[in-house]
Amino acid sequence: MKRKAADRRPTWTSLVLDALVKSDDFLSLSGVMARTGATVNRATAALHHLGKFRVVEYVVGGDGKLWWFATPEQDSRLRHVDERVPEEPGTRRRKNSKPRVYTYS
Repeated sequence: MKRKAADRRPTWTSLVLDALVKSDDFLSLSGVMARTGATVNRATAALHHLGKFRVVEYVVGGDGKLWWFATPEQDSRLRHVDERVPEEPGTRRRKNSKPRVYTYS
C-alpha cells in the first residue's frame, strides 16, 4: 500500500512570523489573526512560542492591549556549535554481541 505524500502547508508559527515581519509595524492579536487566518488559540500559541525564543516582542498599549512586533535578528531557535570534539570510545558492549565464554582445562 502506497503512503500519501506529506502535506506541505506552512506551520502557524511560520505564518505568524511572516505576517509580523512583512507588516514592519506593531500588530495586535486581531491583526495577526486577520492576516494569517488563524484562530485565537493558534495565534496565541504561535506568539507564545516565538516570544519564548525572542523572535517577537510585545508592548502593552495604554488601553491594556498587547502589540506584537518581530525581532528576527534575536532568534535563538538555532543552536550553533563552534567546534565538535570527538568522544572517547565507550567500554560498553553492543547488545547483539555474545559474551565471552572461558573454558578451563
